[in-house]
Amino acid sequence: MRKVLMIIILISAAGTGRGEMLWPIDFPKKITGTFGEYRGYRYHLGMDVGTHGKTGYKIFAAEKGYVSAVMYQKWGIGYAVFVKHENGLTTFYGHMEKFAQVILNNEKIKKQGDNILDRLDFRVDFNMPEIVVAKGSVLGFSGETGLGPEHLHFEVRENDNIILNPLKNGIVVHDVIPPVIKKIHVVPLDSVAHVDGSSSPAAIPAFLKNKGAGLYGIKRASIPAIGGRIGLKVTAHDYIGSGSAVAPYRITLHVNGKQVWDFILDRIERSESHRMGLYYDYDLSTYSEYTFYLYSKIDDTGVITADNHDRPLDIKVTCFDAAGNRSSVEFILKNGKKLDTPSHVYEPNLIPGRELALTSKDGEFRILFGRDSPFYREMIDLDTDKDYQVFGSKLTIKSSAYILGPTNLCIDKPARISIKYDGDDFKKVGIYRKSKNSFNFIGNSYSKWKGVFTAQVSRMGTYFLVRDDTPPIIRFKNTMVKKTNQGLIINISDTGSGIDLSTVDLKVDDQKVKWDYEIDRYYLEILSHNNIWKKGRHKISVSLMDRAENRSSETFYYMVE
Repeated sequence: MRKVLMIIILISAAGTGRGEMLWPIDFPKKITGTFGEYRGYRYHLGMDVGTHGKTGYKIFAAEKGYVSAVMYQKWGIGYAVFVKHENGLTTFYGHMEKFAQVILNNEKIKKQGDNILDRLDFRVDFNMPEIVVAKGSVLGFSGETGLGPEHLHFEVRENDNIILNPLKNGIVVHDVIPPVIKKIHVVPLDSVAHVDGSSSPAAIPAFLKNKGAGLYGIKRASIPAIGGRIGLKVTAHDYIGSGSAVAPYRITLHVNGKQVWDFILDRIERSESHRMGLYYDYDLSTYSEYTFYLYSKIDDTGVITADNHDRPLDIKVTCFDAAGNRSSVEFILKNGKKLDTPSHVYEPNLIPGRELALTSKDGEFRILFGRDSPFYREMIDLDTDKDYQVFGSKLTIKSSAYILGPTNLCIDKPARISIKYDGDDFKKVGIYRKSKNSFNFIGNSYSKWKGVFTAQVSRMGTYFLVRDDTPPIIRFKNTMVKKTNQGLIINISDTGSGIDLSTVDLKVDDQKVKWDYEIDRYYLEILSHNNIWKKGRHKISVSLMDRAENRSSETFYYMVE
């Protein structure tokens, strides 16, 4: 299992010798998302440049080469272009509004004309340099297609599976702002470890002592005494030319002057992006503050065993950005002995290479981890709450709530959960999950023969069955008078199971039209190339269902002058 740990923790090659790339967008060097950031269940595999709510900025080839692929991916990167370069690297440009004419003129791309207009998934690969580009050639224009708001997503790849940090592989941004260190977390790792006599973790705020030196401290009164096996975590973020907080590039931990941890976001294997939870704490990370483990969950790398030291421990945590700016927090941990009596029961039942099945006390819920699910040993708890409440109009809990922990568990392969249900209303019911502040529909796969709902899950949390009787809401967004042929927008939303897009029936003057769904902003767009711009009054009719088969229908009118 140690091999997994080494995939991300690599010593950086300071410079690639491949030369500086061109900044890939006609917009200032303001990075709103950086390589390797926390993205819920996975790493962010590129660099984002936010465009302040606007689209249409020119996208440039960062180096000379040829277009190796052109694609559209509705539930991902939107309109995107790959460029293969002479140095062996490939650059990738995503979320475009439209392609440049040099791409659209290609015969293979012309055959995808309907897919491009209708925003349907496609991909065209070029094994030969049919579309040659110079450094600075326009590839297209920035947009918001696919997932996310208006921005450019930019990647540097060695191949389809190995993604490199752009800021260490040709993209240069002037940056003199060091990372910000917010907290240090001290975590007991077993039942006889403690922080100030407690088995609970302690979160200790850091304060800036010397801005010029990037030096942080911890108030003396906050410094705990520790005993047994202890792990540290750090909450930190960085800024690179914009007001958006991004993840630091590198984090090190020194104990008594010896480096015991070095986490560097240089390169990531795409196939292992889901292993992010080995390095980020899911529970304590957000999209603006990032909490990193400073120890391995797989082995003892980075773990501090206080009993092995006969004096207080000098701790230094340093956060770096890709430009070399650094911030450090230094403090002393008072070492002590482990507890004489265990504070709690800790008996790992999730073991790498072994299957684990747990059933709730009422016999209604079951979770199964396969032999290839665990990365590390962990104790999985399963509790039942019969009186759990969920808030929402016409949402009704139809089972007990089943609480699985720890919620920051990282697994390699999904576990399978099942919840028994014998009601005739099963088409209205589904599995939902509550964690932190999120409430999510997981699925409604139901076996009438077995009388169970099932789902595959990668995160722990609270699971339960909910009946959804809330129909979707449909609202017409555009003004009533249209003078130009821009897309018409219809807002749709649903509380509960979510819209079933396969049920959308959208017509103008009783004729079906081409439409697209904007998943980030919850609206249907009647695409602008539809023949709906004749002068006069027009009728729009919309009918759709959610995944619990609740139907809504609305009729609107608009004018074309």
